[in-house]
Amino acid sequence: YGISMGVGKPVMPSILLNGIVEIFNLKAVSRAKSSGNGESLALKPLDKSYNVLLAEDNRTNQLIVKSILEQVGINTIIANDGKEAVELFEEQGESIDLILMDLHMPVMDGYEAAERIRELSPNVPIVAMTADVIMGVREKCKQRGIEHYISKPFNPEHLVKTVEDILLKAGPGSSRDETVLDRQLGLKNMGGNEELYLHALMEYYRENLDTSERLEAAVREKRYAEAAQIVHKVKGSSGSIGAGPLHDVATLLQKALQEKKDDEILPLQKRFSELIGELLEEIKLIQGNPERNTS
Repeated sequence: YGISMGVGKPVMPSILLNGIVEIFNLKAVSRAKSSGNGESLALKPLDKSYNVLLAEDNRTNQLIVKSILEQVGINTIIANDGKEAVELFEEQGESIDLILMDLHMPVMDGYEAAERIRELSPNVPIVAMTADVIMGVREKCKQRGIEHYISKPFNPEHLVKTVEDILLKAGPGSSRDETVLDRQLGLKNMGGNEELYLHALMEYYRENLDTSERLEAAVREKRYAEAAQIVHKVKGSSGSIGAGPLHDVATLLQKALQEKKDDEILPLQKRFSELIGELLEEIKLIQGNPERNTS
C-alpha cells in the first residue's frame, strides 16, 4: 500500500522524528548503491574481513546499516531484539568483532542485552545506537559495558568511520584474543616513564598475590560488601596499568556484588580469578626480564 515505515504507539517524539529522517537516509543509501561506484558516500572497502552483530528491531534501520556496512566489506548479522542478540552471540561469539546495539527494543532492551553479553565476553566492543546520547544515558551504558555511541539518525560517513576506527584499533578477533595486559597503554598512563611503570607493576603484583583467595572466601561466605571492596580496589589499579579486560570484568562483578545478583556473581568471580591469575603470571615474567615491559 505504499507505506514506507511503521511507528509503534504510544508515539515517542524522538522515534517519530528518527523515522522521518531515516526514510530520507534510506533513499540516500539507495541512490549511492544504484550508482554502482559508491562515490556518493566515498566509502572504501576495508583490507580485512569483519563480522558485526546488529541488534535493531527497526527493519528500515537494519537495511540502512547493513547497506552502508556492506559497501566497505563488513558482514552484518542481524538480531531483531536484545534476546535474539544474546542468543546469536552465544552461538557465534567467536566470529563477532563488534556489536551495534539499539537501546530501545522489545523482548529485551539493549541495556540488558549488553549486560548479558558482557558476562560472555568482557572485551567485544559494543556500540550504542541512540538518539539520546546524554549524560544519564552515557552513565547507564557505561555501567553495562557500552563504551561507544553512534547517534541516530545515521550519518553514513560517521557510521562507517566510527565502526572502522573501533575495528582497526581492536583488530580482527580482538574480542577473543585480547591480551590481558596492554603494556603500551599502561606506559602511556604513566606518562611514558618506563621505570615508574615497572615499579607500578611490581607493586600491583605484591599487592594482589592473595586477592583471588580473599575474594573467593568473601563470595563463598556471602560477605558481598567486603567482596565488592576487594574488586573495587583491583578495578582502579588494573585500569591504570593497562589491564583492560580485568578492569571490565571487575566493573561488572562489583555491580553484581552490590546488587547481590547470585546468578551473575559466581561466573564473573571465576572469570575475574582467571584474568588476575594470567595477569600476575605476565607481570612475573616482566619482573624476571624488565626489558619486556614495553615489548
